[in-house]
Amino acid sequence: MSQRLSTSTTFQSLEARVLELEQVAPLPSTLENNSYLSARRHDGIVSRIAGIAASDTLYLGGIDAAVSAVVITAGGSSSIELKPVGTKVWGSLTVSDVAQAPVIVAPSATGLGGSIEILGSGVAGYTGIVQFHKLDGTRNGFIGFNAESGPMHYGSDTGAGHYFEGGVVSPDPNMRFGLRFNGTDGLIDFDTNDAFYFSRSGNTFIWTVGGTSRATLDGSGNLIAAGYIAPNSDTNFYLTSAGGLPYLAFDAGDTIAFNRSTNTYGFNIGGGSKLDVNATGITVPGSVNAGNFVQIGDANFFAQIISAKPTITFDSGDTISYDRAANKYYFAIGGVNVASIDASGNMRLKGTLTQSVTP
Repeated sequence: MSQRLSTSTTFQSLEARVLELEQVAPLPSTLENNSYLSARRHDGIVSRIAGIAASDTLYLGGIDAAVSAVVITAGGSSSIELKPVGTKVWGSLTVSDVAQAPVIVAPSATGLGGSIEILGSGVAGYTGIVQFHKLDGTRNGFIGFNAESGPMHYGSDTGAGHYFEGGVVSPDPNMRFGLRFNGTDGLIDFDTNDAFYFSRSGNTFIWTVGGTSRATLDGSGNLIAAGYIAPNSDTNFYLTSAGGLPYLAFDAGDTIAFNRSTNTYGFNIGGGSKLDVNATGITVPGSVNAGNFVQIGDANFFAQIISAKPTITFDSGDTISYDRAANKYYFAIGGVNVASIDASGNMRLKGTLTQSVTP
């Protein structure tokens, strides 16, 4: 028959005492507040095994803080060891409920060296912060919000940069817009296969659309486009190259092109050639309308309309003009008409007509 033991029962050793409790004295289903089961070790020191405080908190452990420990075993092996200086866990630790901050995960139970520290709200103005410590215990960096509605802070106390390894850094949940590194160059992705990046090997900025390079800007400042370059949204006004010919388009069919093989500028209107300019001169397939003045060679040799009369001026006052109303040519020297010819072939001279002599 089992015997109930009082809390003052004395045993020879901890091992014998535990055995006796298990065999003949099962623990009572309840313990009174401020009561505990105690035992003496082989050296005579009293050690608490289990007790209940006034706050109805169950305590497991011993009196001597230097050596006291509660060890929970599973499968014959130690799983958790509880000591006043900290807790040791063999294997993984899963927290199924809330872990109240502050929480410190460190290789040492006596300092912050090499630790990760989780602090609650109100710490240095933050509403929650994770701190990383170097081996000497000083903070290396942190992640947190300051304030609650503010941005996420990534802090480096050493002044070092922030390195994200692999993948895309993006504010886009679809990961189509963001920053990434392809192993050689850094890229800004705008959409799938649409990016802007700097080629380190070519020292060139490159724009890609649909996975194909469409424009480049090299170290010499040269901008090269696969298509045409148009200002604003006017797609009819642009620079481009077609068939090996660089040309400037103003509208559909209205262009200025340069033929490198013939060294000729070609002016086209409505899709047809209207003027060619090369090293030898100007070729006009049609007529030339120069308005009221065409200067040729120097400032005193020109053609113009004077008093409704087409006039060719050779020098100041020296002209040939045509009177459309009278249907007559006039020859002037020094500003004075010296001869005229009408439609009937009549010639009039101001002076004397001398024949068969050298002019």
